[in-house]
Amino acid sequence: MRASRTLLLAGASLLVVASAHAEGLPTVHRLPAALALEAVGEAVAACARDGLHVSAIVLDTDAIEIASLRGDGAGVHTLWTARAKALAAVSLAAPVLNLDTTGQLAELFPQQNGFQAPAGMLFSAGGIVIKTGDEVIGAIGVGGSRNAEKCAQAGVDKIKDRLR
Repeated sequence: MRASRTLLLAGASLLVVASAHAEGLPTVHRLPAALALEAVGEAVAACARDGLHVSAIVLDTDAIEIASLRGDGAGVHTLWTARAKALAAVSLAAPVLNLDTTGQLAELFPQQNGFQAPAGMLFSAGGIVIKTGDEVIGAIGVGGSRNAEKCAQAGVDKIKDRLR
């Protein structure tokens, strides 16, 4: 009796695995750490060329930090704002609202009485999603400058040809 129960469970498990295999597992692409590092380096350098002291952070789609760089002379708050912008881009802008930047979020949700961005997110220019094709694989956030989105875009542009 026990052997037949074990055999029955094993058979049922194989059916579940077979049906999952038949449906296919989703393919998920990940942003390599080396590319994330290049992106934050270029974002900080782009702002530095304009005399701006910023920090940049790249998050994956699970909001886990892949790379960060605090530029020379950048305040500690720039790390926090960079993360909050990247988090808003990867969590809300792209998957929920089909937007590419936190600047677009800021335009969509003007500061009104009572409105607050979700905890840990900043709806301010400086966060940009990173994509391979139409798939979001992360986001970069730059904090510390009103030109943050331009610098974040420079970081994405540095690596975009290798996102395949």
